[in-house]
Amino acid sequence: MEMSRPAYPHLVFWEITERCNLACGHCRRFMEEKDPMETQRLFDILNQLKHWKGTRLVFTGGEPTLRSDLAELSERAVAQGLIPLLATNGVGLSMELASRLYQSGIRKASVSLLGHDEVSHDSRTNCAGSFRSAQEGIRRLQEAGIPVQINFVVTRSTTHLLSHLIQLAMDMHAIALHLFLFVPVGRGCDMPGETLPRPQDLLEIFPEILRETKDAPIQTRFTCCPQYLVFLRSQGIDPAPHTAGCGAGKSVLFISARGKVYPCGYFPLEAGDLFQSNAPEIWEQSRILLDLADSLPRLKDCGECAHKRICGGCRARAFANSGDPFGPDPLCPYAPR
Repeated sequence: MEMSRPAYPHLVFWEITERCNLACGHCRRFMEEKDPMETQRLFDILNQLKHWKGTRLVFTGGEPTLRSDLAELSERAVAQGLIPLLATNGVGLSMELASRLYQSGIRKASVSLLGHDEVSHDSRTNCAGSFRSAQEGIRRLQEAGIPVQINFVVTRSTTHLLSHLIQLAMDMHAIALHLFLFVPVGRGCDMPGETLPRPQDLLEIFPEILRETKDAPIQTRFTCCPQYLVFLRSQGIDPAPHTAGCGAGKSVLFISARGKVYPCGYFPLEAGDLFQSNAPEIWEQSRILLDLADSLPRLKDCGECAHKRICGGCRARAFANSGDPFGPDPLCPYAPR
């Protein structure tokens, strides 16, 4: 294999609900009004993960804080040796809930911001007042003792906000800013073409990201964009501390609100069903997960690239583009043309 695959995933994103209180145009899924599973069924899934002690388990959605049993799930995760984390939009998050989540064992949260002010954020969430509410949610999490990371989706229409977001993250005392390069899945498939990033856009924003973050007192990562590692190396910077290449199926796993398992949340290629097989069995035997872990000999255009070992392209974006998880990443500015 191309890499030493861990015995179990280091990071599991668990969509505990499909409900959400926002309607973001780029969202990877279409929202539902009811939760498909009761608490006991979620406990059943947690019982399957007890062998993965030390794994970071991210409660996500939808909007996970809409579930009244979130703190119970977190407590059960801690009891089983997992590390519970929270991915939220922060909207409507009360001080009482923030304190309860801290007591349940959550020690880090990420909050998604889609802009640096009310106009830029609320226009993308399609919910007036969501920016102010998210800011308040961040403050409440921090007051409860939970450090906050800010997440931001990069599209062609949001690249001009990067410097503002970095400053906002520092002003709000966030511990990190993670940039996510847009992957067209779910509702995001209907995004207007002019908002989608292009390979040449990345060549313009890579230097800006480096310039704005190089000396900033905040951790910054560019997720779903392994090409940024290539850029860093070209600037004489060791890319290892920033992130690895695409981790889908290698160190990352996603569990849907219906118990389906996928390589990552942007990768709608089913690897298994937790109500037909158990989690360790899926991790060890799923064909798509094993192929992703040994992806180098399967890569198409990326297979000819000199940077394939540190990058390898985003496999979810390749799948969204062509239906082939080992096809070319359409946003790569370094791919042979």
